[in-house]
Amino acid sequence: MDIPKRLVPYGNSEYEVCEWAIEDVNKLGLEFDEAYISYLLTNQSPWSSWSLTVLASIDILNRKHIGKGSTLGRVVSIDRNGSIIACFENLFDAVMGTLNSNYTYSFEKVYDCSNLPQKQVYDFFGLKIKVKSFDEWDDIIGNLNKTIRRCKNRYFGKNKIFREMYNEGVSSRMSYDDYVIKGIRWDCFNFGQFLRGLNNVSSESIGRNSDLESKCTQHNIEKCNDYEVRLNNLFERYSIDGTVAFKKMYDLNEVRGRTGIYILCFPQIKGCYVGKTTKCFARRIPQHFTTPNSAFDRKYCPDDVKEIFVLQLYETQFMVDAIESDCIASLGSEICLNAVAGGESIDFIKSERYDSNKYQIDLDLVKWASQDSINIANYLKECRFSQN
Repeated sequence: MDIPKRLVPYGNSEYEVCEWAIEDVNKLGLEFDEAYISYLLTNQSPWSSWSLTVLASIDILNRKHIGKGSTLGRVVSIDRNGSIIACFENLFDAVMGTLNSNYTYSFEKVYDCSNLPQKQVYDFFGLKIKVKSFDEWDDIIGNLNKTIRRCKNRYFGKNKIFREMYNEGVSSRMSYDDYVIKGIRWDCFNFGQFLRGLNNVSSESIGRNSDLESKCTQHNIEKCNDYEVRLNNLFERYSIDGTVAFKKMYDLNEVRGRTGIYILCFPQIKGCYVGKTTKCFARRIPQHFTTPNSAFDRKYCPDDVKEIFVLQLYETQFMVDAIESDCIASLGSEICLNAVAGGESIDFIKSERYDSNKYQIDLDLVKWASQDSINIANYLKECRFSQN
């Protein structure tokens, strides 16, 4: 089905624009004329040319959600005491208006309803960790601050890749100073893309404060009746002569400084999460809750985790990536709470194209890794015994 389009004049040229974009702009009380097109082109990306339809769709989102009287209200800068210092109609004004500050940013209406997030202390497998309560606005505020921080870094020349991109393809078209401002304008304008999901943000959004059963049901995580069987099959796969390489943890301090694969278990919903670290178990695992970056991190709280198993490894990043992918594939997408297949893969394990067989590694390699892990565990056990 062809989407109706209209030719819109601009100078000596004409641009093809989708009818729906023109109608939506008109609903905001604006005319899709030369002045509006000029405004859109001012916010065009310095690296590629987006169609007027796309630019208009982003602008519509910005106007609906950012600014006085909009869904979120104006952008506000906040000092360390939690006081609002200034208000701005858009992100660009916020960036250019407070270039030399270390303020954090929010939106008027979000800040009014949530204030500064509070942290709760959890006893988490031998560690005490402080975790911020997650609410439905965290994604928006997090991306707002990332965008403004990135723009400030570009203004002060702290982003080497940004400069390299200028030298490689933009230097012939504009000065570097113009490029910096255009890059900042585009980043601030393009924040509207993130607001596409704002209509899905409501009181029904699932956050850390929800009960685990609700998280399971409303996020379409399938309950798997053979959860224990799958987990035990994985442990059997990673075993040598009946000795299981995966070790159940009661105190993460025991693997401080150790690296490898870990499994966070949620038996209440018959689900588990497979992760890896080449740094430190005792540091990486709590980060899911103390510095959340993914949907999984923001959805669950420390109390939801009932068991943790670790596979200690000395191996390289490549080997750890391969074993992580193998564990996810062996457990199956039905019980894994991971989004992707592990390692460097971007395959979503809930998608139809995901093939678990593609990610399982040779059994000899599995046994080799298992023996390595068992040897590490025995060595550490002997060290602790000798110290006592």
